[in-house]
Amino acid sequence: MRWQWDEYPSGVHYGAPMDPEPLGRYNDPTGRTGICYVADNAASAIAESLGRVYQRDPENFTLGLSDLHKAQMYTLETTRNTRTINMTKLQGMLHITADQTMGARQDITQAITDWAANTPGLQYDGVSYSSRHYGVGMCTAYWEREGETGPLADVTHSSVYDHVDSNPDNFPQNWQEKDIDGFEIVAETLRFDVKADDS
Repeated sequence: MRWQWDEYPSGVHYGAPMDPEPLGRYNDPTGRTGICYVADNAASAIAESLGRVYQRDPENFTLGLSDLHKAQMYTLETTRNTRTINMTKLQGMLHITADQTMGARQDITQAITDWAANTPGLQYDGVSYSSRHYGVGMCTAYWEREGETGPLADVTHSSVYDHVDSNPDNFPQNWQEKDIDGFEIVAETLRFDVKADDS
């Protein structure tokens, strides 16, 4: 699953920004390899996207109903068997803690991406890691090396508001329904206030 603030023809986008400001935790700091961030479930994808914005300035964070009509949920699939680095296991092997891979500094995680994505002969397709904002399921930063095709393809997409999901990982505690929609994931599961506006 992947959240995007706007609708695009595809949810598959391997970004390779060079400006340090928009670099994500697992972006390649050299800009040679593009990264596409995905999550195991819609709640994690939404939590990662909204949580990053919220954490920058919680006092001034606002989310309108029109944002949920505009933002898109993309269901993606892998096009081949993939091999990813499991950061939870790698932390133990490197004797580093979660706060070193999830804190404000991003140099360790970006160095791991640089090494794994850009070292000739290594056959990794990405890095899998726990969400900082919703601890159910995993997130993966898949990459597309220069001159190669990345491992992701589109399946479906809809506005976040219209998204309907039956994966129980998206449900809040004690949810009794058989499925949940995107608005309910945002408001009930993740407890974000959604303001009525000119949607």
